[in-house]
Amino acid sequence: MPGPVVREIEAKPILNPSKIHDYCVNPYTGCEVGCIYCYAALFMRRYSGHSEPWGEFVDVKVNAPALLAKQIVKAKRGTICFASVCDPYQPLEERYGLTRRCLEVLVGCDFPVEIQTKSARVRRDLDVIRQIPDEDIDDAHEVADYERDALSKFMTPWFLMMASLRASPLSLMYNNSGISFGKAEGHMSGYFGPIEEQTLKNKYFRQVLFTGKHCQLVVMCLQPGEEIGNEVHPDVDQFFRVEQGEAKFVLNGSEEHVVKKNEAAIVPAGTHHNVINTSKTTRLKLYTVYSPPNHPDGTVHKTKAEAEAAEKHV
Repeated sequence: MPGPVVREIEAKPILNPSKIHDYCVNPYTGCEVGCIYCYAALFMRRYSGHSEPWGEFVDVKVNAPALLAKQIVKAKRGTICFASVCDPYQPLEERYGLTRRCLEVLVGCDFPVEIQTKSARVRRDLDVIRQIPDEDIDDAHEVADYERDALSKFMTPWFLMMASLRASPLSLMYNNSGISFGKAEGHMSGYFGPIEEQTLKNKYFRQVLFTGKHCQLVVMCLQPGEEIGNEVHPDVDQFFRVEQGEAKFVLNGSEEHVVKKNEAAIVPAGTHHNVINTSKTTRLKLYTVYSPPNHPDGTVHKTKAEAEAAEKHV
């Protein structure tokens, strides 16, 4: 099959907060492996600005190692996941070596690392991985097991290439290396909790609480007078409920609605919209449900400026 569309870009930042782990590092945006069950396929095209189908584009973050070296010295110790929206050992890693070079940056930094991959290419980097404390490698098969070839060929378009690189089962290989090994069984167990309470406690501009196949739950906090900014989601319906303050919804540049505490709003797909905190003294706190998901799972943006920077450099 033909290869993906590849672009070389510069990221800002590369070490990002995560709800699943403390941090995530994605040396690539997009993934050649192209598993049809991957949750990232639900939103990464919109988030990255690509029109190609999932699995047919990859943005290579060529500055990732240098950027990580700058960020890590200021970061609080925590577990780093490689990677949350791509396989860090997809075929392009052979050419660019970004994952290896990022791991080399972390040697001696005392940050635990978890690597999620379904590629035996990771064996190339065992010499570096052994030098990192509390390392863990997840054989990220999710709902498909590589040993069930017929199903995997269907669910993972690059299966034939990947299979040719496996000299031995990943579990056996890692068990012989002294590195902690696990198997990631991907599943969505749902969200259960006091959503009103969580919304009121939230102080971040945006925080993703749950991502499913067809929806995503997000809490938001807008400072006095702050606004989300005019935006449009061509294929995403969005539900809002206000738990504190008062919001002005501006639709398609002219239609306006005021939504108060305990009131809700729905913005259909394709509608230009802005949400504005009308108060000069009180924070606006709301939760919203996207259908389908619109942000990477685990997204946390402490401020609007941080959100805007992330959207430009994902």
